[in-house]
Amino acid sequence: MKTRNSKKYLILLIAFILIAFSILGCGKEDEKPAQPEKSRIDIAGGVLVRYRIVRDKIPSSEEISNIIDMLQMKVLDYSTEAVVLKESADVIRVEIPGINNDDRLVEELVNTINASELYFISQKGPDGTDNYSFDINDGLPSYELNRSIDELIANGSIIISNGDVAAAKATVVHDNLNNKLYPVSIELTKEGADKFAKATEAAAENAETIAIYCDGEIISAPNVVAKITDGKVQISGIFTYEEADKLAAAIRMGKTKTDFECIEYCWKKGEH
Repeated sequence: MKTRNSKKYLILLIAFILIAFSILGCGKEDEKPAQPEKSRIDIAGGVLVRYRIVRDKIPSSEEISNIIDMLQMKVLDYSTEAVVLKESADVIRVEIPGINNDDRLVEELVNTINASELYFISQKGPDGTDNYSFDINDGLPSYELNRSIDELIANGSIIISNGDVAAAKATVVHDNLNNKLYPVSIELTKEGADKFAKATEAAAENAETIAIYCDGEIISAPNVVAKITDGKVQISGIFTYEEADKLAAAIRMGKTKTDFECIEYCWKKGEH
C-alpha cells in the first residue's frame, strides 16, 4: 500500500514540475537567439581596414584613445558615417561605409598616425632672425617655417616636443561679458614644464609668439603674455568647440609615436 502511494506522489510531482517548466517558458525550442546588428559596411558597402600596433610594449588606453581620436577625424573626410573602433589591446578597426575600393586609403591612414610630429618652436633663432613667417590668407592667419625642423633642432629653437606633453583637451570658459570661449588646455610633464618656463619668460619679455607645429604645419602661434611656470598652457583663439577639440586631438596624437601594420583590408559591395 505504501509503495502504491509513493508511486502516485512521484507521478504527481513529475507532472507538477513539467507544468511549472511550461508556465515559465523553459526549454522552448522555437525561440531563436537575437542576431547581432549588422554594421553599416554590410548594409551600405564600403572599406574595412584593421591595423595592428607594432611595438614591444602594448600601448596604454590613453595612447589608444589618442590614436582613435585622430583617425576618427581623418576618416570623416571620406564619410560622415565612418567609425574607428578598438578591437583588441593592439588592434584598431576602421569602417568607412559608402565609398569605393581605394588601396591608397591604407597608406593615408597609416601616415596620419606615424607621421605625427609635435614641436613648440621659439619665434626667433639664436641669431635673432625669425624661425617662421606670418601672413593673412583669406582673412585667416597663415604661418610658414623659414628653417627645416632639423635646422631648428640643431640651433636649439625647439622648446618642447612630443614627449613633453602629458595631456591636451578642449575646454569651455566665459569672458567678462559671459561669452563662451573654447581654449585648448595643455598639461606638460615636469621636464617639459621646466623648459617651457624658461622659454615663455624670454618670449614674454620680448613680446614674441611660440609656434605649435604638428603634422607638418604650424597649427597655431599664440602670443606669450607671461611666464608659465606650472606646466599648464592655454591656447586661446577664435575657435569653435569643434576646432578646439580637433587641435587638442592633434596635439595628443603628436605625443603618441606608434608604428602600425595593416593586417586586413577589404572592400564590401553591400546589400541591395
